[in-house]
Amino acid sequence: MSCLGLLPIALVILTVSAFLLTYLWAVVRGDVSPGFPYISDTGAHRPESSIFSQLLNMSSFVAFFVMYIRYKAVQAIVRAVDGQESVWLGRMNKISAAFGFIASFGVCVVANFQEGTEVESVHFTGAALAFGPGVLYCFMQTALSYHMHPRFNGVLICRVRLLISMFCVVACVIMSISGAIAVNHWNASPHSSTKYKWKPSDPGFVPHIVSTVCEWLLSFGFFCFFLTYVREFNKFEMEVHTRALVTHLDLRPDGTLQITLDASGQSAGLEGRSNSGYQAGAGEPDERTKLLG
Repeated sequence: MSCLGLLPIALVILTVSAFLLTYLWAVVRGDVSPGFPYISDTGAHRPESSIFSQLLNMSSFVAFFVMYIRYKAVQAIVRAVDGQESVWLGRMNKISAAFGFIASFGVCVVANFQEGTEVESVHFTGAALAFGPGVLYCFMQTALSYHMHPRFNGVLICRVRLLISMFCVVACVIMSISGAIAVNHWNASPHSSTKYKWKPSDPGFVPHIVSTVCEWLLSFGFFCFFLTYVREFNKFEMEVHTRALVTHLDLRPDGTLQITLDASGQSAGLEGRSNSGYQAGAGEPDERTKLLG
């Protein structure tokens, strides 16, 4: 049985752990208000920022790998049935994967360029790259699922992914609009506290809470979308093969002998040894995705 289905689960557990650990730590230390701060606000101060960065970096790597497996899985099942991908499906699969990789990179940027620092603009750019392409990835994968119905998957998973994608786009739009309104209200009046500790008496408090709640809901939507891959990933296995290009490490990849000279100009290494017995080795392809069953 394939264990690839464990990767989306690991991604969700890892990311949820990052959010909850930094949230609890930030609240205990008094760095943020306990009532729905932005996710990034919980990782804006040390030492919780270090945990936030480390765990999110790991999450972005796992997310990248999950989306790559999905890309290869679509290729594998279509080629197993039809012998080759259709032009439209192949293009959609590649574009969708590209959006997913951009979103994964955005998460990495958010993790390493924290809010409240001199590079705050980079942080917000990373957030835009994570949320925008992330929502597009969900919709494109949903369209891909519908295109693969009924030959490669059922209609239920299509409807589930469509529902999650619509939920994500609504949350993303409301988060962006209400967040912009809250910031305008905040900048228009003086405050006795920092932006990490909004109070009900602060102008723009309501749109701020709406924005932060939608950010948490959007993240929850992404988690649910990745979990829809679990059952499908268990139908595939991916193998990585290491292929030797030479049979001796003093040979070049083209099979010719590489002789080094010492300080006196004398040959060192394999001088006088014929390279006739050292030819580039043959092996299996570097990577293979197989359909189980």
